[in-house]
Amino acid sequence: MDALVGRTVAVDPSSYTVGASERCLWVYLTDPSRYVALTLGGSASHAATIQSFGEGEVVESLGDEARWWGGTKTLSVLDGERSLQVDLQLDDAADPRALAVSIAQAALAQR
Repeated sequence: MDALVGRTVAVDPSSYTVGASERCLWVYLTDPSRYVALTLGGSASHAATIQSFGEGEVVESLGDEARWWGGTKTLSVLDGERSLQVDLQLDDAADPRALAVSIAQAALAQR
């Protein structure tokens, strides 16, 4: 993740499970509210994200369906029966959408 984000984590990454989803968190500043989170789960997580945030902006050529919400800096990707969400809370990211897409592409390549 450090290579994708272009910085070094402040503390070791952590993860936890919520229902059928696993969420990993990388904190990049001494302020723990500045982080990158990656949530992996079933297709229902993608649907729940759309239900929570609204329709969002369609992102082409990523999984079976992908949506971006600029206000929350969240990307959700449906890929078959699984999904992933990237949540960016980095104020100084030059292009948060492009960064979220690159993180999602790297995650999809690992699955």
